[in-house]
Amino acid sequence: MSLSFFSPQDCQAWREIRGWLLPEAAEELYRCASMADPDGLAVEVGSFSGKSTVCIARALKDSREHDRQARLVAVDIRFQPDFASNLTHFGVDNLVHKMECSSLDAVEECYRPVSFLFIDGHHGKAHAYADLVVWDMFVIPGGIVAFDDTAGFMLGPNLQLQAALRTGAYELLSDVGGVSFLRKRKSLLSDIGDFPCAEGSRVAYLDYVSAWLGAMDPSFRFPQIPEQNRNFGNTLGRRLMDTSPRQMINFISRKFGLSTKTAGLSFDFD
Repeated sequence: MSLSFFSPQDCQAWREIRGWLLPEAAEELYRCASMADPDGLAVEVGSFSGKSTVCIARALKDSREHDRQARLVAVDIRFQPDFASNLTHFGVDNLVHKMECSSLDAVEECYRPVSFLFIDGHHGKAHAYADLVVWDMFVIPGGIVAFDDTAGFMLGPNLQLQAALRTGAYELLSDVGGVSFLRKRKSLLSDIGDFPCAEGSRVAYLDYVSAWLGAMDPSFRFPQIPEQNRNFGNTLGRRLMDTSPRQMINFISRKFGLSTKTAGLSFDFD
């Protein structure tokens, strides 16, 4: 089977790239990556020699022809020696940003929304489930996520698929050549997210800021001041300066006998 987006010569070169991607799955990768929102990144977790990478990058090149920035982030614990030369042969090396590290290390550097995600990393159940949970925070609603090796007995990819579909967070678009393609409907964990990409509430973001500040400067989070024999104005002033944002919200809520929702402090995006 020839690929519609490559010349006959490039199809032969693609078949010679080491890897296990079937041609029908490659066609669907190209189609779905072409549909993805151009304002979002494309991310591939698990690139090996680049058999799927060149298909995704070619889709971005064809569908975003006026965008010369690297829009595909390729993540692998160890890229094969022919990975770079394969990208060069297919003319997509300038569109791919390579990160040679674990998927969880790579997500620490992500600060932009993702519109297309292909996960073909570690197939162990813990690793695979972790990949879905952490990258889901950055996938925009309507974004497309593909899981490789969901056909058969691979525990990790099947766990990813179950979590995505049974929570109602994703809808199934297609199953092609052992790859499942899904569209995001809502966050997997709706109240947890890395601001501002996900749907997480601002209370969750305050916790995130508080944790970061506490880690950077332990003196930032002082123990709470005893209630008795304290002037309320002075106490409030000290709490504003000396406690985490979440502690401050809880203190104000308790002081006035209000829940955070009654006080208008939940700040949910959705």
